[in-house]
Amino acid sequence: MANNPGTGWASTVVIGSITGIALTVDRLPERVASHFAADGMATSYMTRQAYLLFTIGLVVLLPAFVGIVIVVAARHFPGFVNLPNRDYWLAPERREATISFLTAHSAWLAALFAAFAFAIHLLLIRANRAVPPRLDSGPFLALMLVFSIVVVIWISALARRFRRD
Repeated sequence: MANNPGTGWASTVVIGSITGIALTVDRLPERVASHFAADGMATSYMTRQAYLLFTIGLVVLLPAFVGIVIVVAARHFPGFVNLPNRDYWLAPERREATISFLTAHSAWLAALFAAFAFAIHLLLIRANRAVPPRLDSGPFLALMLVFSIVVVIWISALARRFRRD
C-alpha cells in the first residue's frame, strides 16, 4: 500500500486520529459512558483503559480488515469481488490497475472510518462531562449525516470508476 499515492494521505489521517484519541483520552473519567439511548442518556459504561483499547482497535483494525479483504479478494478470489463489470476489470491485463485503484480507494475508506471514530470520541468527551453523562443528539446526528453522505460519495466513485460505457 505504501507505493500507492492514494494511501499516504489516508495513513496520515489514521495516524492523526489515533494520536488525537491517545492525547485526549485523559479528558474522560475513569468510568466512561460509552453507549447512549435515543434520548441521549448513558446506558453502558467501560473503564477508560478498555475504552481506549476498543477505540484504537476500531480505528486500526476495522479499516485494516476492510482494506485487506478488498485487496486479497481482488488478487486471489475474484469471484467474491462485488464490482460492476467484474470479469472485465479483473481480467489479467487490467487486474493490477484495478487492484491499485481498489487499494487507494479502500485507504480513503480507512481514513473516513478513522476520522469518524475520532469525531465520535470527541462527542463522547463532551457527553461524559455532563452529570449524568448525556450525548447531545444534534451534533451526533449531524456527524452521522455527513458520514453517510461521504460513504455514498465513496460508493458512487467506485461505481463510476468501474462502469463500462
